[in-house]
Amino acid sequence: MNVALIIPSLSGGGAERVMVTYANGLQRAGHKVFIFTHTPYGAYSNEIHTKINVISIPYKNIISYIVDTRYLLQILRIQCLLSSMTHVNYFAILQGKLIANNIQVIIRESNTVSE
Repeated sequence: MNVALIIPSLSGGGAERVMVTYANGLQRAGHKVFIFTHTPYGAYSNEIHTKINVISIPYKNIISYIVDTRYLLQILRIQCLLSSMTHVNYFAILQGKLIANNIQVIIRESNTVSE
């Protein structure tokens, strides 16, 4: 299965770490994995398996980002799209369900419990 994970940055943070862990696990399970990111370098970039394709999508404005991402989803024949941050989850749902309507979308939300 061709799987894409959308991670705005690899520079650090819990959601980014989880997504890199997912990407590595999916690759080990035999899937073809792509990471779409604005910032392809940072704290977690060295933890990504060498067989995972990291694709930098520059963010100019939301319209160009939607068009660029849709193009990649189509030419790479992405079957599953994962995201893990609220604003990115909305974008993933938009891309996977409204624009490229045949892509399975998996979103992850997490929060910190305050006392």
